[in-house]
Amino acid sequence: MKRVKEEMVKRADRLNALLQGSGVRVEYVEKNHGNQLIDAYMVKYNDSKVIPSVSYAPRWYDLPDEEVAAYLEELGKKEVSVDLDKYMDPEYVRSHVYPLMIGASCREQVERGNFLYRLRDDFLIMYYVEVKIQNGPGPDNLEDAMLKLTHPVFRMTGLSEEELHTQAFENMDRQTEVILLSDALRGIFEPDTDTQVLPVYVVTGRDRGYGAAGILCSSAYSQLSAAFGEKFVVLPSSLHECLAVSLADVEDPLFYTMMVQEVNHEAVREEEWLADHAYIYDGRNMTRIE
Repeated sequence: MKRVKEEMVKRADRLNALLQGSGVRVEYVEKNHGNQLIDAYMVKYNDSKVIPSVSYAPRWYDLPDEEVAAYLEELGKKEVSVDLDKYMDPEYVRSHVYPLMIGASCREQVERGNFLYRLRDDFLIMYYVEVKIQNGPGPDNLEDAMLKLTHPVFRMTGLSEEELHTQAFENMDRQTEVILLSDALRGIFEPDTDTQVLPVYVVTGRDRGYGAAGILCSSAYSQLSAAFGEKFVVLPSSLHECLAVSLADVEDPLFYTMMVQEVNHEAVREEEWLADHAYIYDGRNMTRIE
């Protein structure tokens, strides 16, 4: 399984090089299927409101990158039909809506797309509903996708914004995981046993995709405040996860902002930046470290 993930991540880089200029990008995710985590690519096309995720088909191993890229480009640009009457049913939305946390620097783009959002410190909280899209004939060709809520689509739900926001975070709370970074990297990277390693926690969603909003969930704060105290440092790693460390581990917290900026510019694609600063979090407010 680990080998599959490593190959998919490497292949995503090769596919995105081939897809450059098409408006389509692919991104590795793990998604829940029954009680299993399976490997998939999330296919994003510019400002599309529906983002499909495609399971990694075994036959792809035998296909050249060019053929897989062509297939994903076609899928990403395909006009996706979603049964809004079905998926905007208020009971369905209540159990399938989740928050999506992105940087406030995207505000103009989000408003241009008429997406529903809420401003939270340096971040925007958008909302998406899990849906299924048809990817070929027959019931076996349904793929998971996320439908980002615009104002007109949201109004179809009949819910208030406050009810939607509360329900999205209740659902996220059940999906959020707080994991020691050393445990997450076990088997991939083993630190020198003679080196003292400061505790770093990863906060993400159970399927490892778009899980950064988990840092705002009450369960995550409870676990992290038990480890670090009422205030701790949050390093916005990407749209998919945040890192949390103790405020007492360094003399000058600005060190953490410098670390975030270095990682952003060297290891994270700009469109996946969550913020370019570290923050002190007290369970209510994210205070920028600058």
